[in-house]
Amino acid sequence: MSLHGETFGTGNLPDMEIRERVKKHFDFRLAAILRDFKLRHLPSEHPEGFYAKLAAYGHFGCMDMDLPWEKTDKAELLKAL
Repeated sequence: MSLHGETFGTGNLPDMEIRERVKKHFDFRLAAILRDFKLRHLPSEHPEGFYAKLAAYGHFGCMDMDLPWEKTDKAELLKAL
């Protein structure tokens, strides 16, 4: 797994510090990604057509589906360090 973040000089912290905080608080192992993003359960939670909606509206910015990867629940934790 490789993690790269680049703020192009716009960050309040150095890019390396941001990367270290992300690595500390996010689990990038495959099983954790499947668990945290509920990838095995999301299709059954959206019987009206989960994959069709993602294909039509995109994987990101689709707020009406309450997708786990759109949550910002760790933002305060990342800021507080």
